[in-house]
Amino acid sequence: MPTRRHGGSHDRGTGSAMSTANEDKAKEREREDDLPDKIAIFGHSRLIYWWPVWLVGFILAAVTYFDGTTMAVVPEGAKIERNRTVSGIDGPRDVIVLPANTTQPGNPADDTPA
Repeated sequence: MPTRRHGGSHDRGTGSAMSTANEDKAKEREREDDLPDKIAIFGHSRLIYWWPVWLVGFILAAVTYFDGTTMAVVPEGAKIERNRTVSGIDGPRDVIVLPANTTQPGNPADDTPA
């Protein structure tokens, strides 16, 4: 069966159909070459690798929170005195004695000793 030609633009002699196909393939190869070899699906910092330190920190924070003790921040030179009697308080107590001419900061709401 003889083949029919539809016009000169697809004729072998002009080469336009083949050159267009080759150009398309070349452009496709160019786009593929521009793509990176690896694609990072999920990136994270190295800070994540410190999870054991974070875990210990949270455990110690929980122990401190549920222990029921507090820390006193006192000026340099403060001394702890054991079994001292304080006026207005029943029985001997352990007290913190501040150096002369210093005061302990109070509660900001009502300025009572913290």
